[in-house]
Amino acid sequence: MVTLTEAILLGVIQGLTEWLPVSSSGHLAVTQQLLHLEVPVIFDLCLHVGTLISVTYLLRTEVTQLVKALARGDFKSREGVFVVNILLGGLSTALIALLLHNVITAAFTSLLVIGAGFAGTGLFLFLSKTRRGTADLAPHHALLIGLAQGIAILPGVSRSGVTISTGLILGVDRDTAVKYSFLLSIPTILVATMLDLRDIQTYQVDIVSLLVGVGVSAIVGYVSLKALTKIVHKRNGVSLFAPYCWALSALLIGTVMAS
Repeated sequence: MVTLTEAILLGVIQGLTEWLPVSSSGHLAVTQQLLHLEVPVIFDLCLHVGTLISVTYLLRTEVTQLVKALARGDFKSREGVFVVNILLGGLSTALIALLLHNVITAAFTSLLVIGAGFAGTGLFLFLSKTRRGTADLAPHHALLIGLAQGIAILPGVSRSGVTISTGLILGVDRDTAVKYSFLLSIPTILVATMLDLRDIQTYQVDIVSLLVGVGVSAIVGYVSLKALTKIVHKRNGVSLFAPYCWALSALLIGTVMAS
């Protein structure tokens, strides 16, 4: 059973690391192993719902415009084209997620795999500073960014980190790359949550702790989203987080090798 203190801790970690490019899945997996926490699947899912609330609220105007375009069957306006690109990105994400599905459970219990994931994230972040693109988002960009998002199903690989970095590496305008990463996350997290809910047999979790975890995750997630939108415009952008990811990777892999 997750205590109130653990719920707050996990909510803070989820809120911070879901959007900052350092991998929420990797941090949660490491935290749960270090503290010997047995966290019900429903609790992890609800933490993701918290960060889903934060990004949907932050981008509520854009989300409304995209939903209206989709409802009208408008795929030619700027919003309509963005909807098509989100659908393309979602399809390529689904393809990779299906291919990796069978290895996920084992991956979350392996510090070596998580460490490798952090190392890979650091590489993506480092490479992102090599380009300063001005291109608008094209269908092939959406497909490749979606593939990167699919790889982020592995623990230690940051979804926001690899999707934003892939967009920047491809030469996509910085604002567009960030907005696309955030908007692509909404249907991705929503669909993943709905699919996982089908497999849950028991819901043994304290409702107060659950609600507190969701609330903390949403609030901290909103703050980290606002912070990332400012960080990405700094000189080195998201590549600032590469050394942190590499250091954490070295620590995890070193721990495994030493044991």
